[in-house]
Amino acid sequence: MTGSGDTYTFTFDSYEDFTVVDYTITATAETPDGVVTNARQEGSFQVESETQVAPVAFSPSASATYSNTVDVELSTATPNATIYYTTDGSDPTTDSDEYSSAITLQGTATIKAIAVADGMDDSPINERTYNVEVDATETATLSTIRTGTQGDIYTYTGSAV
Repeated sequence: MTGSGDTYTFTFDSYEDFTVVDYTITATAETPDGVVTNARQEGSFQVESETQVAPVAFSPSASATYSNTVDVELSTATPNATIYYTTDGSDPTTDSDEYSSAITLQGTATIKAIAVADGMDDSPINERTYNVEVDATETATLSTIRTGTQGDIYTYTGSAV
């Protein structure tokens, strides 16, 4: 730590690109009358890269289970980067769908995404699997099931003879 007066500088160890560093700073000050005051500040920061685009972030979290649909937003900390994504399990390239607005998932799916920017290395591929449980439509007739749309889920409440 270096500094004087009201400003002090901390130098952290060297970290790999895109590492999240958590920190806690505790400051103690004493007045001329001997009154001691303590303050604590916690935070975190992500180590950026000057040569590689930051990884794609996903929102909301993929750790929850969603009902019927979920709208997933993608972002990157690198200014002017373009995000490309897939939902079919393949790795994204610049020929994949370009992200422009939230992706609506209507069932469990995996999104893979990459961010690219001129003059920088592409971000690492990042992926999240979203668990989306689709409610079943209750029906008492087999004819409803026969005329339904492929992929629809039904709960048959009638009886078959």
